[in-house]
Amino acid sequence: MSASTALLTHERLAEASERLAPLPAAANRLTAMLGDDDVDVRAIVDIVTYDPVLTAILLGQANSAHSGYVRATSTVSEAVVRLGLGAVAAIAMRTAVAQSLRQSLPVYGLEGDEVFAHSIKTAVAAEVLRSLCPTRIPAATPTIALLHDVGKIIISDVLGSRALELVGKLTDVEGLSLIDAELAVFGLHHAQAGVHAIRRWKLPLSFVEAVGNHHSAAGRGSALAEAVRVADVLAHAIDQGTDSLSAGGGRRFDATTALYELDIHSWSHGQVLSDIEKRYEWVQGMMAA
Repeated sequence: MSASTALLTHERLAEASERLAPLPAAANRLTAMLGDDDVDVRAIVDIVTYDPVLTAILLGQANSAHSGYVRATSTVSEAVVRLGLGAVAAIAMRTAVAQSLRQSLPVYGLEGDEVFAHSIKTAVAAEVLRSLCPTRIPAATPTIALLHDVGKIIISDVLGSRALELVGKLTDVEGLSLIDAELAVFGLHHAQAGVHAIRRWKLPLSFVEAVGNHHSAAGRGSALAEAVRVADVLAHAIDQGTDSLSAGGGRRFDATTALYELDIHSWSHGQVLSDIEKRYEWVQGMMAA
């Protein structure tokens, strides 16, 4: 166990983050705007207008049946207003980091698109939650939700498959949560490792804090980290087909409790999960088109 911890130095994590694909200028600028409370919509439109791929995706999303609008739009400005800054930045980031997130993670036993699919689902959950609770869910939440597990990519890059057996033993046999197993084997957990990626991409400091603390106990992280944590719980609940998830070691991630934290009443919990699933399926279809 000590050998693995010694290999996972901050220097090696920083080197692994440098191997991540850089962010396109449009995604970087849009995401940085989320840290500004006084965002000029015209500036956002200017960025999107000169990125043809992003323009096409945003118009498609703004004109989809899911958007709820009957009249079609052909302008970037109206598409941005319809979708909102948080969704626009999340869409841009989703397009930008798809290559980095689409890889197997041997340390975590994840194959192919599994980490990408969960990241997308968590971002979608954040989008749905923000539509219900805009005052409780910061605009940056969908973007950070998309990036919340990027630390797993960095850890896997450094250690390959050598640590899988140790992590698996601690989670499956000894009943530790993934976070506690990571701390025992690596000396830090994937949320903390993800800080290196956020810094590499030169994203706002509030994003660095949120990624590093999205596994903090309820009520102990920033509003952004808390919102990402809730979105992550809901995404896992949908993956497992249950409202209550065992996290090992006697701990549970409970979707119902998470929704109560946002003052979402129990009668609508099933509808929230259903809306996330439908939105996720639609996003997957858009990305495959």
